[in-house]
Amino acid sequence: MAKKDNVNHPKHYTSDPSGIECIDITRHRNFNVGNAIKYLWRAGLKIDADKSSINKQIEDLEKAVWYIVDEIHRLGGRCTVKTDSINTCLPIDTESIIEAALNYHMQINGKEVSILGLSNGNDGIKFNIEDHLKSILLDLYHTIETDGQTKLNM
Repeated sequence: MAKKDNVNHPKHYTSDPSGIECIDITRHRNFNVGNAIKYLWRAGLKIDADKSSINKQIEDLEKAVWYIVDEIHRLGGRCTVKTDSINTCLPIDTESIIEAALNYHMQINGKEVSILGLSNGNDGIKFNIEDHLKSILLDLYHTIETDGQTKLNM
């Protein structure tokens, strides 16, 4: 029986069906891309006693996304997908935000409805959403700090 080597050749990096070890690929990439590959590689393979296997797999996938987004930013690009990580994919362009608002949907009287569906493609609704977003932004811009609390000056 082969001796377990968690330092030099951990199982979650050596158990790929290809027989290739993760580091044989990642050592030829930059830090962000290598780490993204590493977390994608081990997703679902690394065990953490404090997490369920699904939660650990999700965590590894989220880490991969973090490194991909960081690399996009390092290259001067921007991402149009918002994440909850500290290194988010913002800024999202105004048009994408408006499109997301148009696709907002909810259940009303047991029926799934969206702004886009109810507006029948009316471009005027895009103007209204943009106008409301500008108004909200201006209101938030006029916030004041009092006793460590953010208060809106509306």
